[in-house]
Amino acid sequence: MEATLRPTETDDWPRFLGWLYEDREGLESFFGVDLDSEQALIDALGRIVHQQANHTGLIHMAMVGDRVVGMAAITDVAYTACLGHIYIEPTSRRYSLRVGKAGLALAKTLGFQVMYIRQHKDNKAATALNRFLGFQIHNPDTITMSKEL
Repeated sequence: MEATLRPTETDDWPRFLGWLYEDREGLESFFGVDLDSEQALIDALGRIVHQQANHTGLIHMAMVGDRVVGMAAITDVAYTACLGHIYIEPTSRRYSLRVGKAGLALAKTLGFQVMYIRQHKDNKAATALNRFLGFQIHNPDTITMSKEL
């Protein structure tokens, strides 16, 4: 079963809170900021929602069947390039490849030609996944990767 992406909804808030308390490190990696409180999570989500309102970003929930397994975001849009993010809840990490492919397909459909990603250099699983998806490492100290779409 393929992963699909749907826009976030108000009803998703409890899920975000659950992820904050169950997998703070994973969410911090997704947002790229320290999430030491619910307010910090609200602020991080607000930045992406603001970008979405300005057509320079978007955030979608990742679905496998009718089950939410994580989320994907496109931010920092610049002409034909964007920054991609995925988060998969810990019990659903087996769907990471499917969600990654769905995120790439969405970016390509939106007309992007290059996607960049950032990740912690210690995250070997993310590096392997992203390389499998076709991303190339440009700077091994910060692990910034890109893929032509």
